[in-house]
Amino acid sequence: YLVETGTKSPGSWMTASIDAAFASNAAVSVTIPMMDYVTSGRAGTIDSPASPTNTWFRPNSTAHQLGAVNFLKNRYASAIAAGKKLFFGLDNEPGIWHEMHPLDHPAHPTYAELAQKTKAYAKMIKSALPEAVVFGGVTYGYSEMKNLQGAPDARNPNGTWDYVEFLLAAIRQAELEAGRRVVDVFDMHWYPETRADGYRICEEGGRANELGYTNPSENL
Repeated sequence: YLVETGTKSPGSWMTASIDAAFASNAAVSVTIPMMDYVTSGRAGTIDSPASPTNTWFRPNSTAHQLGAVNFLKNRYASAIAAGKKLFFGLDNEPGIWHEMHPLDHPAHPTYAELAQKTKAYAKMIKSALPEAVVFGGVTYGYSEMKNLQGAPDARNPNGTWDYVEFLLAAIRQAELEAGRRVVDVFDMHWYPETRADGYRICEEGGRANELGYTNPSENL
């Protein structure tokens, strides 16, 4: 990992986008990390796994992320009172943590782990800010939605939408425990598997490049 730091004030990477969105009567989704570790913010190259003694990382928990939620809650109190909404995404495509963030989370995520984290972080956000709009699941594609690409504790490795059904049931249980809705939107990302001219159409190369598309997944 290459980590770069700057001189901007804490939280400015969030507030700049939110300010612009609110000015246009829109909203942005702030990602709430759910992995057990986040980077410490030091500049440089990280080449060793996260651990309690690795100073490149910091432990992460609902208590840590509550600070971010409260920061935005307080900063935008008047906007929230006027009906503006803060959107929060429960991480981003956690089904491939072990591939995208191998130093933070080298193990294949499990049904149990993501259900527990989804419930805990969603409850935390809604307890602090009931008006928040929480996006859960945040899946990367079909294999995750089917069985978390063969997770060790998949209930039905061959079942269609087995993981989605499991996670929705866990969210429902969290709602019963909390006495309120805790996830407002089940967020499913979709990257087409269709191939043409030897290329997957949402990847660089082939006909997409010939047509001048710099981001084929948004144009085909």
